Amino acid sequence: MEKREIEMKLVKAPTDERKGYPLGLPCDVCSGHTNFQAIVCEGVDEKGKVVRICEACLKEPEQFDAKLDYCAERLIEWAGWLRNLRGRIKAPSLADWKAANRTRWEASETEKWIMDEWERNDDKSIGQRLTATRQEMEQWEQQRAAR
Repeated sequence: MEKREIEMKLVKAPTDERKGYPLGLPCDVCSGHTNFQAIVCEGVDEKGKVVRICEACLKEPEQFDAKLDYCAERLIEWAGWLRNLRGRIKAPSLADWKAANRTRWEASETEKWIMDEWERNDDKSIGQRLTATRQEMEQWEQQRAAR
């Protein structure tokens, strides 16, 4: 497949659905991320994959290729390290993890609420529950105290 230049454009960044602020998005040049900016630099490669560049990399466009090479080498090393872990990991069970977290979190009603949500919903959308607004957590604490 022929390599062609990728035309990058400044586009509106996606926002957090609940809070409305821009998301921090991964940078494909440095493996860093955008800093929650309203506008991001994106393009699409010949395979249809989005290519994103953070504002820090945009400051040094002459360094794009060097940064890409550096990140590619790091990924190759990381892939080897990951393959080396295969068959060697002995981890505690999910039940042990939940019990340890429940014990650690006894001090805060808000944190108990988060663990209760985790157990009620299992693995569904943990990010949404952990980003619940302070107001929702305070309401839960008030309801709990009223019982």
